[in-house]
Amino acid sequence: MANAHELPILKEHEDSISKCFRCGLCRSVCPSFEETGLESASPRGRIQFAGALLDNSISLKGAFEERMLDCLNCMKCSEICPSGVKTDRIVLAARAELARRGKMNPVKKLIFNTVLKNHHVLISLSKLAALGQKWFYEGNTILEALVPKLSGMGDKKLPSLAGKSAMKRLPEVIPACGDKILRVGYFVGCATNLLFPEIAEATVRVLTRNNVEVVIPRGQVCCGIPVYSSGDLRNAKHLAEQNLRVFRDLDIDCIITDC
Repeated sequence: MANAHELPILKEHEDSISKCFRCGLCRSVCPSFEETGLESASPRGRIQFAGALLDNSISLKGAFEERMLDCLNCMKCSEICPSGVKTDRIVLAARAELARRGKMNPVKKLIFNTVLKNHHVLISLSKLAALGQKWFYEGNTILEALVPKLSGMGDKKLPSLAGKSAMKRLPEVIPACGDKILRVGYFVGCATNLLFPEIAEATVRVLTRNNVEVVIPRGQVCCGIPVYSSGDLRNAKHLAEQNLRVFRDLDIDCIITDC
C-alpha cells in the first residue's frame, strides 16, 4: 500500500476526484467500457480506483495498474462530465505514479530512454525495422500476434514503416512557389515522418503553392505524447525542451504540424 503523501502527482488531483458523484454519464461515451462492459473499465470506475489508492484502501498492483493502462485517453469522458472532472488527467497522474515505481513495459522504457531522444538513432532503427518488417514480420502469423503484445500494444497490429522517411525525401528548406508571404517551421512528427511520408510531401506541396516557405529542422525529435501518455513525465519534458530549442533558433512566423 502507498500513503497519499507518497503519491504527490496523483494527490494534486484529489479535489477533482472528489467532484465525481458517480452519475455514470461518462460510461455512455467510454470506448473501453463499451468493449468490456466492466464498471472498473469505465471512467467512473477509474476515478474510484484513484480515490481508493489515495485513501490507502488498495495498492498500485493488479486491477489498478491494469485499468489505468487500459484507458485510451480519448478525453470523451472529460468533455461530457457535468461536474467538470478531468478523468484523463487523473489517469495520466496515476500512470506517472506507476512509472515512478518502475511499473512500465520494459520495451517502452528502453525506447523512451534512448531511441526517441536521438533522431539519428530513431531513423537508423526505423530503416532496419522496415526491412525486417517487410521480409520477416508481415505475413508471419506468430510474430504478428507476439510482437504487439511484447511491446505493450495488446492486440493492435503494428503499422507498416516507410522505406524512406519524410525528412529524407524533403530538403530542410523548401522555397515558396511565388512571392513569399510566410515562412513556417514544419514539425513533422514520428508518425508522418516514418509511417506516412506522403502526407508530409502533400503538406509541403500545399504550403509552397500558396506562397509559403517551409523549414524542416533536422534536430526535431518525437513530440513526447507517447511518452507523456505512458506516465514518463521526465522524458516527455526532455523531448519537449529539445524541440523548443530547435524551433526557437529559426526565423519563422509560426510552427505547423499534421502528425
